[in-house]
Amino acid sequence: MSNTNTVTAIFGGTGRGAIPTLTLAATTETAFSVNTDSGTSVAVLSVPVGNSGNTMVGSGAPVEFNLSPAITSQSYGRKVKVGTEAPFFSATTFDAGRPFKIRIAGTATVATQAGNTVAINIYQGTSATLASDVKIAALTAGGTSGQTHPFLLEAVVQWDSAGQVLGGFFSGVNQNSVTAVTALSNAATAASPTALTFVASAVFASAVGGSVSVSEFSVDQL
Repeated sequence: MSNTNTVTAIFGGTGRGAIPTLTLAATTETAFSVNTDSGTSVAVLSVPVGNSGNTMVGSGAPVEFNLSPAITSQSYGRKVKVGTEAPFFSATTFDAGRPFKIRIAGTATVATQAGNTVAINIYQGTSATLASDVKIAALTAGGTSGQTHPFLLEAVVQWDSAGQVLGGFFSGVNQNSVTAVTALSNAATAASPTALTFVASAVFASAVGGSVSVSEFSVDQL
């Protein structure tokens, strides 16, 4: 579901830099991981804040607002020749309440046992244990025992360097369970753009667990 406004993303798969299928046989909430050369590490999604080697990521829009001389505070999220040059980002690209969207989507297989469901969560942070992070969005537990189904959780986030509080809302669908539009947790704060990092997790209701395959964990510039 990534599009021309997607600035960074981690996709599901078996190769290096991809999110492998998370298989659980417990009720322990577990963060999604990413494949590395030496195993796996927590899949951390970071908002790009500079034009360095690891933040040369894509973004585009039908209307190029940086071409307008009337704009006195450009966000520098794109270059003029969209699609032909690598875009660049600054520490102000996602500041001043400029909204961005965090998306996680994929499929979940709920192992057969009465009452077993799966929930998907997004946290602000970088922790594998999730204990020190702040849950900002939660997909209502859903799914039919013994079946595989798609899910989607999206959070629209706003942040500014003065207030340092993450605002916005989230919503999503988990097979037959819809999570209505809900405000983000107001406990989430970020002292700087570099603290705009996010992880996602899954948790099953029964110890028989199941598996979750993420197709996309991404950030869009709105």
